[in-house]
Amino acid sequence: MKKNYLPTRETNRVIWLNNFASKIGGYAVMFGITPAELTLITKFAAMYSYIIGLLDSVDTFKQNLTKYKNTLSRASFGTPLGAPPSLTIPVAPATTEAGIFTVISGYVQRIKGMKNVYTNAIGEDLGIVGDETTFDPDTFKIEIKGVKITNEGVKLDWVKGESDGTYIYSRVNGVGSFTKLAFDGVSPYIDTRPLSVPGTPETREYLTKPVLNDVEIGLPSDVVSVVVGS
Repeated sequence: MKKNYLPTRETNRVIWLNNFASKIGGYAVMFGITPAELTLITKFAAMYSYIIGLLDSVDTFKQNLTKYKNTLSRASFGTPLGAPPSLTIPVAPATTEAGIFTVISGYVQRIKGMKNVYTNAIGEDLGIVGDETTFDPDTFKIEIKGVKITNEGVKLDWVKGESDGTYIYSRVNGVGSFTKLAFDGVSPYIDTRPLSVPGTPETREYLTKPVLNDVEIGLPSDVVSVVVGS
C-alpha cells in the first residue's frame, strides 16, 4: 500500500513544508525550479507556519480566557484574580497567493516526472516519497466495531483511523434527529445516560462523525443500535 507524502495533521504539514522549502533550492537547477518559484515556496512556508501557529495561540488564549472567566464567576469572594489574559498577534509575513498545497503538488509531480534525474534519495530528502493518499477527509468515516451493554453503560467500540477522534451521536427509539453526545478521542466510548423513562426499556441508535483538527469531516458512520434496560 502506498502512502501519502503529505502529512494529514496541520502541525506536521508545517514541519513538512518548512523542510521542503529549505531544501528545494539545492535541486532547483536540476529540476528547472525558477527563482520566482523558489521565492513563492518560501512565502508559502512562512505564511502557513504563521497561520497554524496563530491558530494554536488563539486556542491557548481561549483556554486561558475560559479559566479566567470561571474563576471570575465561581471562585469565592476575595480570590486573587489578576489581569485578564491577553493575546499577542505577531506581525504577519508577506502575503501570498492561495492554494499552497495545490501548487506544491504540481512541483512534486514535475520533479517526479523527470525520471532520468529523480531518485528515491532525493525524494527522501525532500519528503516526497509516496504519491497516493489512503486518506480522503471528504469521504472518510469512522467504523463502529461493536456496541454492547456493560456494567458501566453502553460500550461503543470504534476505529480512529487517520482522524483525531469522533463525535458521538445518538437518538432514542428512532424518534427525532440524532443528538451530539460528546467528542471521544480514544475508543471505546461509554454512554452512561439513564433511561429516558425509568424502568422502561428503550432502543438507542448511535452514529459517529470523524473529527480532524477540531473540524468535523467526512461521512457519518453506519448506524448501530442496542436495547437498553431490557
